[in-house]
Amino acid sequence: MTAINESIEYNIFNIPTILLMSWFVWFIIIVMFFLTIKKFRIIPSGIQNLTEYILDTIYNLSDSIIGDHNESKKYYPLFVNIFLFIFFSNLLGLIPGLISPTSSLNTTLAIAIVVFIFYHYQGIKKYGFNYIKHFFTQINLKTVPIIMKLPMAIFGYIIIPIIELISHMARPLSLSVRLFGNILAKEVLLGILSMLVIVFIGLQNPFIKIILTISPIILRPLIILLGVLVSLIQAGVFLILSMIYISGAVMMEE
Repeated sequence: MTAINESIEYNIFNIPTILLMSWFVWFIIIVMFFLTIKKFRIIPSGIQNLTEYILDTIYNLSDSIIGDHNESKKYYPLFVNIFLFIFFSNLLGLIPGLISPTSSLNTTLAIAIVVFIFYHYQGIKKYGFNYIKHFFTQINLKTVPIIMKLPMAIFGYIIIPIIELISHMARPLSLSVRLFGNILAKEVLLGILSMLVIVFIGLQNPFIKIILTISPIILRPLIILLGVLVSLIQAGVFLILSMIYISGAVMMEE
């Protein structure tokens, strides 16, 4: 587990704390939808209104990025679960004693790998062997001068595929590290502020002790507000990039 000052190692049945926190996030999501369904009204209010707003926003964003509603709606469940899990995971670390599952690279990498495998699977499922063309540049060698045929062939059928392969293999790493780094930084900062309060209380000079002790306490709410904003932005960035990757795989130009 990541070393965060405010986190607690719960050691329940020797289950890793990160995994426990992940289960807790899924529990929150399940309760959220349960309450939404239980209190369903024609005119939404309260949690139903919030849930419908989140779903409508994700659906509309998906349609606009993928560009085809019939194709886009196939991936609604994945997009909703990605966003809600990441967002609530990010927020969890703002609560003293808890830790964000997304502050662990194992968690963020696992989500990124799921997206990576999923969009390639969907591309192969839709286009079959033609999906491989996605990795090659479409060069019509018949229109290329004879002297340029060999260089253009090497460029289009060797160099470009290698670049595309590296680009695709880097996607899970960039997705996971970006999310992990931002959330870990937020939790480390909150932990440092808490530690500073404890350190400053032990100072001998009363005036300096009061000033330095109050400062982290005043800053903490601001950091928490910033943490909420970062949590939302990072969940949104991960979601949008996932949509773009899936769109690129299933909406290739014929």
